[in-house]
Amino acid sequence: MATETAANAILNARLFAQSQTSTAQLKEELHSDLSGLIFRNVEREGGNTIFDCLQTGRNGSTSLSLCSLFLTEALHYKLTMEDRDVNDPHGQVAYTPLLDPSRDAKIMTVLPDYLTDEIMFAREQGTRSFL
Repeated sequence: MATETAANAILNARLFAQSQTSTAQLKEELHSDLSGLIFRNVEREGGNTIFDCLQTGRNGSTSLSLCSLFLTEALHYKLTMEDRDVNDPHGQVAYTPLLDPSRDAKIMTVLPDYLTDEIMFAREQGTRSFL
């Protein structure tokens, strides 16, 4: 009886974890579909969360609308966010473009200068400061 109860508890925990993963995946897919932002990877390192991102166009297409310019490539960059509980309670965000001159030649000709270098801003200013 105890073995069966333990097995049921393990099964329930696995099912719960799977449903949480599925819910998180659905949220990420919806966000990507609505915004064109694809999270390629997420890492935690030294009090920071690092997002490896691709910014595509509307509805997941490969066109990026940026400052009224249409690009046929995706913008590849990293966002590094300070964890609020480890560092400054408001947190900072660093945008680091991952531009390759051979791969991103088209993007680099139309990309505003400020998006070709690292940018730092307060986390709460993100909606006003970024893309």
